[in-house]
Amino acid sequence: MRAKRILLTFALLTMTSLGFSQSSDFGAIAGFEYENDFARFWSLSAESDIKFNNMFSSYDRFKIGASVNRSFFRKHVKLSIGGAYINKDETTYYESRFRLNTSLSASQKIRQFKFSYRARFQGTFRDEQKGDYRVNPKYYMRNRAEAEYTFIHKPIKLSLSSEFFWRLNNPTGNIIDNVRTVFSVRYRFNADNSMTFFLRADNEVQVNDPVNAYYIGVTYSISQ
Repeated sequence: MRAKRILLTFALLTMTSLGFSQSSDFGAIAGFEYENDFARFWSLSAESDIKFNNMFSSYDRFKIGASVNRSFFRKHVKLSIGGAYINKDETTYYESRFRLNTSLSASQKIRQFKFSYRARFQGTFRDEQKGDYRVNPKYYMRNRAEAEYTFIHKPIKLSLSSEFFWRLNNPTGNIIDNVRTVFSVRYRFNADNSMTFFLRADNEVQVNDPVNAYYIGVTYSISQ
């Protein structure tokens, strides 16, 4: 219980400390994840989600993607290569975007805790026939640190993560322009099926007119 209170308190403090002094929005996310270990050290992942914003009232984005994963060093390190299709509401039109990424993650378990770090290089390609972009594609290096806590003899897992989005090809200079904080509770129904409820804060930094976006979400996961 002590670990649960610590993670929950830290999550709330992290999200609220970023403040509501700038422009704020609230939304919801619903997602689905699937992972299959098709060979030793190899797995295939697929995911999709739909996001709503403007106080839960407007469709914002739909994303579907897949990746191939390879584990190393007794599954403490994982390399992933994947891509995704994104349908994005740009107010006056809907735009198709394509994203490619490669990730390298490392994790370590200490009793009931698991600590992990993920570095992801990401490129998003946007439709020049619909939008006018100064830079296309847009490249990011995303760095995420996460702590998880698993209850003994209970199908519940808590996690807290913080992710920094480092813009790589910004014409005015490479900066961190977004910080994402996620607190989640995962309930496992059985060995293959689980559901995750989460709170997410996306906070823009070092940009003009930054926006703080806050989401509640749920993801259903199948792992085989």
